[in-house]
Amino acid sequence: MKKKLNQMVNELVEEAFSTQLENSALTEQSDALINKIVEFHEEMLGRLYAAQGKKDLSGFGAEMEERGYNLFQDVMNLHV
Repeated sequence: MKKKLNQMVNELVEEAFSTQLENSALTEQSDALINKIVEFHEEMLGRLYAAQGKKDLSGFGAEMEERGYNLFQDVMNLHV
């Protein structure tokens, strides 16, 4: 799960950062989104490390995917 989370976050940050490079007028919005992505990463990692067993991670993967998808939509909306 950690590897998948890291990969997801790296892709999201890369895409948000590339938006800055393409359009400097979106720097403020993309910086705010990158901060949101980092907060998501820290929260999810904290939950992973705090988990005592599989029971503590029930639904974690689905939540990670859903929240990651929502962040992806936010990144894509920067391009609109």
